[in-house]
Amino acid sequence: MTASGAETSVTRAEACSVLSVKAGTKAEWPGVTFAPATGSWDVAAFRHVAIALTNKSDGPLQIHARLDNRGSDGTTNCVTSSITLGKGAADTLLLPIQSPWQVRGIEPLIGMRGWPRQPQTSLPDPSRATQLIVFLAKQTAPREFAIGTVRAQGSVVHLPAKIFFPFIDEFGQCVDSDTSRACRRGG
Repeated sequence: MTASGAETSVTRAEACSVLSVKAGTKAEWPGVTFAPATGSWDVAAFRHVAIALTNKSDGPLQIHARLDNRGSDGTTNCVTSSITLGKGAADTLLLPIQSPWQVRGIEPLIGMRGWPRQPQTSLPDPSRATQLIVFLAKQTAPREFAIGTVRAQGSVVHLPAKIFFPFIDEFGQCVDSDTSRACRRGG
């Protein structure tokens, strides 16, 4: 673990150890980075990373987390999420790794001529996560938060393409929708 623009300390608690992060005002993105000792983490079997957080500051605090693949620049090859906690509040930030289901044996789905540019909502290669960063945006006053347990969790269902496709019927409706069934019945 490395800190950037922050001081850290570990407190042992009954259930787990807690990492306190005191963020200063000089760094653009103060926080901490966790990386595997060697290689990368394989989180491909999981849906998200759950990070237990507590705001130890005097007011509300927005805390961000990012999971990277090699070559991440903060926009590509990574996923980012955030949570806003009130003074003294504790909650769990869920950082998405991938959708709850994966279709095997097909190319990625792309509509018509492409798709709208959107923030990345899943890690490009969940079998090769290189680091986890928990951070704040630049602060005008020192702020403090605590990180409790960090877990990869949530199941992912793998569907063979034969089960998933076709999902649009001859009327252009989702096969499993009420509209599709009504069209097939004739009204």
